[in-house]
Amino acid sequence: MVKKWDKLTGIWKIKDSTQAGKAFVFDNEGYVYVNTNIADSNRVFLRNGNSVFIVYEVDTNKAPFLLNFIIKDSETKLEIDRLEGIFEFAGNN
Repeated sequence: MVKKWDKLTGIWKIKDSTQAGKAFVFDNEGYVYVNTNIADSNRVFLRNGNSVFIVYEVDTNKAPFLLNFIIKDSETKLEIDRLEGIFEFAGNN
């Protein structure tokens, strides 16, 4: 697993009618967050009353690529949840 991947770093708009105007922001330090305002770069947010942040891991060894969102407690830095997914690039992205 790789904690960050330069090809993924940046702002990725969500193409979903229920998430209009939102984007995933993958920064070059390995953090990811969903943003409704591109100027907003707050990495820490509340989840179930706890202050948390999300980092990501990418495995590009085979297609489709594996992507893990790891939710961590902002005080202890311990993992409290994980969302696992897959993705691939379409066209010349």
